[in-house]
Amino acid sequence: MQILLYGGWYSNRGKTRLAENLVATLAVDVGYDRYKLQSGCTVDIKVKLAYGLQSMRERVFYGTFRRYEPSIKIKPPKENCCDDSRRFLQALREYLKSGECFGCHTDMRGQIYAEGQKMVDTMLACDLQSLAGEKDYKVAVVSSDNDLIPPIFQQSMLSHNVYHVLTKEVSDHCYEEYYYPMCPQNYKQIFFTMGV
Repeated sequence: MQILLYGGWYSNRGKTRLAENLVATLAVDVGYDRYKLQSGCTVDIKVKLAYGLQSMRERVFYGTFRRYEPSIKIKPPKENCCDDSRRFLQALREYLKSGECFGCHTDMRGQIYAEGQKMVDTMLACDLQSLAGEKDYKVAVVSSDNDLIPPIFQQSMLSHNVYHVLTKEVSDHCYEEYYYPMCPQNYKQIFFTMGV
């Protein structure tokens, strides 16, 4: 059995700290452990981070982790503005530039800048599509992200071997209400319970 972890692991061409910690943790905990099933079979669990498409195993997609600049736009004050407004705008410019609080000098960049993942959902969707013709496999997609509903539905129509494991029972935008009537017959859903 193989576990692929999709995420924003590269900031430009460097691994994120989260990726480095995951690699170290998984290597110790579950990376290459062997588990015996009740039937007497032994399963090798190999965990790896998904850096690119399964069909391009030697290629890496860099820049999957992005930092977005603040969307605050500062317009220069009008000629008739008071001096306090000018001083405030100048201080705000410096604040956004340095990311430090005026009073205690705490680094506030984590609250000013938005951080997010890029290309990850599409990577997973492409991998699902590439596995659609395979017969000797089973796939469990663990995610409550609504972006993955279309590729999981399509995979469910093409194969009986895909399971959707949700990490929470109520997803954003209540997609259950809208999309359940159009669920493929083979769509199989599993919920993680609290504490799993």
